[in-house]
Amino acid sequence: MRNQLFIILLVPILSFSQKEYDFDYLITYESIFNDSIKKSSKQFLTNSKDNSYFAIISKKSESESELHFTDQNGIHLNVFFNNTELTNAEIINIKCKFVFNFKNDTNKYKNHYDYSILNNPKSEGENSYDYKLQPINEKRARRKKVGTYKYMLLDTLKLHLPILISHLEFEEWKSNPIIPNGIFKERIFVNYLGNIEHQYILIKIEEITKKIIIPSNCEL
Repeated sequence: MRNQLFIILLVPILSFSQKEYDFDYLITYESIFNDSIKKSSKQFLTNSKDNSYFAIISKKSESESELHFTDQNGIHLNVFFNNTELTNAEIINIKCKFVFNFKNDTNKYKNHYDYSILNNPKSEGENSYDYKLQPINEKRARRKKVGTYKYMLLDTLKLHLPILISHLEFEEWKSNPIIPNGIFKERIFVNYLGNIEHQYILIKIEEITKKIIIPSNCEL
């Protein structure tokens, strides 16, 4: 049996000790892996004022989806739930058995990556990338077979903090927050050979009110 999410529909919650994560945007992207003909839709739950956590919803069937939640401070969870219940829920209550800790293994990459602003002038109707996260040493990047992230920002919603999916992206931003705020309308990963391996392309943005709650006494 699949792990099922326990969802509370607009029910007041007693003030037990708990971690609360608020979301004010639901952002839908098309996810494309260039070595596959398959495309999929990914829905991001984000907090425009706190980018240290996010959730990604992946549809698995007409009735069921998977929620992948990450708190960059070391909390992670993966849960399956009913699509209709999630749509109607404002509060998603997670039991401890679905929550676990993840180890930050990006310290070994410290001082090997850097953000840079791409000052490409944009003509009317032209798309160009606004910034990138790339290896500092090109020879080392080829030897280690690591690549580059590039981001194209939406011109509106510039008050939304950057959406940084991997722990590497987030940690590099924390240590050197030079990149502009905003929701990316396209994010690509370019491998060490210069080929695009993966793309996120923006489909839709919705303002929402949702909350994930995790008991703070979980043994992680």
